[in-house]
Amino acid sequence: MTDRYRLGNVVYADGAGALHAAYDTQLARPVDVKVLRGRHATRERRRLEREARLLGGALHPALPRLIDARFDDESVWLVYHHVDGHTLAAEVSRARPSPARALEWARDIGSALHAAHAQGIVHTDLRPEVVLVSNPEGTPIVHGFGRARGRSEGTDEPRSTSGSVLELPLFVAPEILLGERADVRTDVFGVAALLYFMLTGRPPADVSDARSAADAIEHILRTPPPRLRGYSPNVAELVERGLARDPARRPASMLELNHALLRELGRDTDYPGSVTTGISLAPGDRVGDFLIETELGSGGFGRVYLAKDLNLQRDVALKLFVDRTARPQVEARALARVRHPNVVRVFGLFEHAEHAVLVSEHVPGASLDHRLAAGDRPSLPVLFAVLDQTLAGLEAIHAVGIHHGDLKPANVVVDADWNAKLIDFGLARVPGEADPSPQALTPAYAAPERITGEQGSAASDLYSFGIFAFELATGRLPFPADTPVAMMRAHVALRAPSVGEVAPTMAPLNELVARCLAKAPDSRPTATAARELLATARRPLTKARRILVVDDDADVGESLVDALTPLTCGGSVEVAHDGEVGLALARAGTFDVVLLDLQLPRRNGFEVLAELVATTLRPPPVIIVSGQASSEDWRLLSAMGAKAILFKPLDPRMLESLVLRVLSNVST
Repeated sequence: MTDRYRLGNVVYADGAGALHAAYDTQLARPVDVKVLRGRHATRERRRLEREARLLGGALHPALPRLIDARFDDESVWLVYHHVDGHTLAAEVSRARPSPARALEWARDIGSALHAAHAQGIVHTDLRPEVVLVSNPEGTPIVHGFGRARGRSEGTDEPRSTSGSVLELPLFVAPEILLGERADVRTDVFGVAALLYFMLTGRPPADVSDARSAADAIEHILRTPPPRLRGYSPNVAELVERGLARDPARRPASMLELNHALLRELGRDTDYPGSVTTGISLAPGDRVGDFLIETELGSGGFGRVYLAKDLNLQRDVALKLFVDRTARPQVEARALARVRHPNVVRVFGLFEHAEHAVLVSEHVPGASLDHRLAAGDRPSLPVLFAVLDQTLAGLEAIHAVGIHHGDLKPANVVVDADWNAKLIDFGLARVPGEADPSPQALTPAYAAPERITGEQGSAASDLYSFGIFAFELATGRLPFPADTPVAMMRAHVALRAPSVGEVAPTMAPLNELVARCLAKAPDSRPTATAARELLATARRPLTKARRILVVDDDADVGESLVDALTPLTCGGSVEVAHDGEVGLALARAGTFDVVLLDLQLPRRNGFEVLAELVATTLRPPPVIIVSGQASSEDWRLLSAMGAKAILFKPLDPRMLESLVLRVLSNVST
């Protein structure tokens, strides 16, 4: 370790190393630091590097937040946001949680893992020692990703064992012990095992009578866990299904398990959405030229899955249409007409088992409704960036005559850095295509004219945007109502409160939201005018900015200066043409953002970033600019602290949107 981090007690150990409670002497704060244990140094180093890449883009509040990393010849370590609490093992040993709290914690753990699964990460090593329960909130944080795998990886090296009896893997799914392929159902087993442990205080495998380690492993593989007694039949059945030895008998995704937990907690009754057909897909299923990884979500018309394109070896999202009233061809044609960074791209449409399947871009993130449900609220500057990107997407589709028809948080997906994209065009109006049914709408976000039977328009999308913006800013809808009918009546007849009345700190959005929520469509702004209103609202909150460009290509540097100068609000853009000079300027200056090329003379971008983070008390946010960076490069750069990446040749609109978002984050 450097002089910066002072190690304390070991919190847990896994296949990648040991997590210590530690202290950051430079920033005077507690942190958690993971270092090699040294038992199998080469293997542990490889696993630790992989853990950093996998968690570099983590975006769920129950996943560990990586804040620093070091990989060089002398040292390898990861630094995480500190969790002030205990392991789940210690917490249960001290006081077993109530059944309701156990279900809550299982749901929180499952929600975090669903977010990991959406990025192609399978944990494979869930156990009470690697789940940390923070004080005083009692929110579990899922650690222990040392043996996690990305979707492109096979089985891991031989596993060391863990557990309280004979040092056996008492919480590990059978397929892991047998060296078979792990998928998301492996983690379903892990969550069910943790729930069993929280409810009973015991692991789901009893090997106390085993005569040898081999006998114990045979018992784990062949003997089903004892059935839960004294709990509701639904909970007992759910745990039994989750702990099934055959993965095909378990819930097919963490999403399905989470819905079952929510139902038991009395918070949810419908899975999946309003889809009533029995057709569904499981991990490992082959659909055309695609391999199913996990279910991402569902809605009124179908289910959405993360899949691998076996021909092009890329991640895609597959939307399986199961409602016969859906319009898959219209949705596909609508998306095919637009190429914009804030609108999801479509790749194709085909048929499977008499159901249409739409192939589109996979965005490694979560819909805004999921982010909000997890308690992840954007600050005002970040909110401005999300709203601007959403309006930019609307501006792009309106320019080609498309009206979205169903704008709401569930249909805007954001990545870990809050980059937003419009998705789900199932209710869109598309020139030359049949209009959707006037009755097909979401009451909470529907414009008054939609409710009274008119077809949607661009102005209707702006009304929905007003509701969307109000909810993001305040955490609630402008018209709370108990029934859909009451909600629709409120849209038609009631005046919405101003944003500032509900959330005073969000008052700068008052005019924009009020204009969008005008009852008369002609009184609402266009998407372009709404972006101008948003920029006007943001201007008084923005100070002059300094931007540093580190790029050895003189033409690129010059074009970046031209593009970035209007974004500085009277500040400046400086340029360095090699890594050594760029590092010196970044250390010495007070820059609000640094745009860093990877291919540089004297020091490359990786070296500049690593040195800047290691030697600067508060390093400026860094945006990587590259024409060749791979996804693995980005995982490492993200783990090292980079905020985003831009690919050459640079898209001017993407450059502007991304830099404005990062500049907005500076003040948060």
